[in-house]
Amino acid sequence: MKQYYAAWNRAVISRSSAELRARSLPQCEPCQRDIAAIDDLKRQNQTARGGMITLSGLRASPGVDAGILVQGELVRAPVDLIGASGKVVKSYPEDRTGTIGWILTRSGGVLKIMDIA
Repeated sequence: MKQYYAAWNRAVISRSSAELRARSLPQCEPCQRDIAAIDDLKRQNQTARGGMITLSGLRASPGVDAGILVQGELVRAPVDLIGASGKVVKSYPEDRTGTIGWILTRSGGVLKIMDIA
């Protein structure tokens, strides 16, 4: 999960969702929304200034490889979307989720996000 959000932070800069796809399963709808957001940046020729995600208070519940629950807090820094002209086209304030849960599963020898609740 930490690797997923490290990949998010890199994807915001690179506008490539490839790492996010590799760290999540297709049935993870919130993950698919993240992937679409990154793909939209590239498609609309926009860049992001800010938007980095930090995690805190992570704690894992005992589980099996088919379903490990990790809970914690997520904060996305404020972000400005910059259009091809160099002007800000949209801004978002800091976003704090409060406590959320991620369900991880082992797939191909790697922990991947199966769902976010």
